[in-house]
Order: sequence, then C-alpha cells, then structure tokens
Amino acid sequence: MGVWGRSPDSSGDLGVNDQGYHAGVIHYFEYRADAEKNGRYKNTEGEISIDGFIKFSNRLRSFIDNPNPQNNAEVKNATIIEDEQGNRRLYVLTDKGEFIVGFENAQNQEPMRVITIIPGRNDKDYANAVNTELEGKNDRNRLNKLHGARRIIS
Repeated sequence: MGVWGRSPDSSGDLGVNDQGYHAGVIHYFEYRADAEKNGRYKNTEGEISIDGFIKFSNRLRSFIDNPNPQNNAEVKNATIIEDEQGNRRLYVLTDKGEFIVGFENAQNQEPMRVITIIPGRNDKDYANAVNTELEGKNDRNRLNKLHGARRIIS
C-alpha cells in the first residue's frame, strides 16, 4: 500500500478535506470498474485481485526506486522535476508504453510514491507531459502539484 500516494477518484472527487484517495485502489480497482476509464486496461495481464494488486504495486515500486534507464532495463525514459519548495514529480515511460507518474511531497516529508499509471503511451506523450509540467501549464485543480519555478534534476 505504501507504494502509492493520493489521487482523485475516477470522477475527479478529492474526498474529505481534499486529501484524495489511495491512488492504488483508484488506479487498480476503480478505474477497471469505470466504463470511461477501463479501456486503458484492456490488455492488462493477470487477475484483478488482491494478489494481483500486490504484484502490480511491487512492479511499480521498481520504477519509483530505480527510474534510471541505464540501471533499469524496463525504463525507456525518466525525468524528475523539482519545484522551488523541494517537491518532486517523476515521469517514467516504460518499454511497454506505461506512463507512470510519481510525486514526492517535501513539506510532508513523504517519499516518492506512484500517483498514476496510464498504459498505451508513447515518446510524444511523455515529452508533452514533461514540457507541460516544466511550463506550469498543468496546474489546474491538481492534488499533487508543483509550485512556482521548476527545474529538471535528472
């Protein structure tokens, strides 16, 4: 459970006190049950179960713990962006086209955690996401957002 951060649910609700929900429960279970979101999982391997969730989460941990393409053969590309407060957002594109986003909250001293995973992405999607984040164009009502000036740190 600790691999995951907090995120809105499939309808964008942020929950009690705008703290969001457990991102793993949302992305592994709820998105598969939501007709508008479950298409992204049509080619997902394995059973949708607690054991499947554990296996899925442990695999994602490998991308958060080791996002360097030189040391992790499954990573095609990765970028960490840091804001002026020390918060960090990690973008990873895997060799299977999975787009994984992590967030590290410096104020709460929380480690990097997965906040979303979207299968079926490519190099262009990855580059657009990184550039949009650097420009601060994605700061809409986001739960895990960077503030102010940003820079790539890796």
